[in-house]
Amino acid sequence: MKKIIFCVTFLLIAFSGKAQWLLSNNGLSANSQLSWKLFTLDNNTAIISYGGYMEYKIAITTNGGVNWQNISPPNNIECVIDLYAFSTQYIFIATGNGKIYKTTDGGNNWEVVYHNPAQTDFINYIKFFDVQNGVAIGDASQTDKPLAVLRTTDGGVNWVNINSAQLIGAVSGSIWHRISFPSSEVGYFRQSNYNLT
Repeated sequence: MKKIIFCVTFLLIAFSGKAQWLLSNNGLSANSQLSWKLFTLDNNTAIISYGGYMEYKIAITTNGGVNWQNISPPNNIECVIDLYAFSTQYIFIATGNGKIYKTTDGGNNWEVVYHNPAQTDFINYIKFFDVQNGVAIGDASQTDKPLAVLRTTDGGVNWVNINSAQLIGAVSGSIWHRISFPSSEVGYFRQSNYNLT
């Protein structure tokens, strides 16, 4: 079961120690039902993935949420579950159909940099520590297979499953992120009792 989060974007601004929430959704579709990921680059720049059934979008603000501009997601994606960006041009997305895409031109062109249905069919976590080193997590394609814990050391060109010894079971927790990496060498995982091998 997927958790539904209504897509209304607010911006928190602190003035003299008092925080205020301002509605900042100009440019986002009012009828979108799901908001999967909000990623901030700085105080003024953020990227959001959102959308309804089979109509997923990615939007960027560079003026603190005053305006949002939609960029083109890859064709035929199931949904954007997670994303990581170095800039508004250089973005990685993890999808619900087990693929990792990369754009270096703000979404004009997308390249599949990972797809291995034998390892995972649902990628739900992606994080980079610098432009070369990153990790991604995907649920196993079958419950008797290990969770895919993927690592790249060349900017996403190649991904290696570092959980091939089946130390961690099949399910990473869907979109509820039971795994987190504070550094490229250390990761934390909270085991679920659902569908583990």
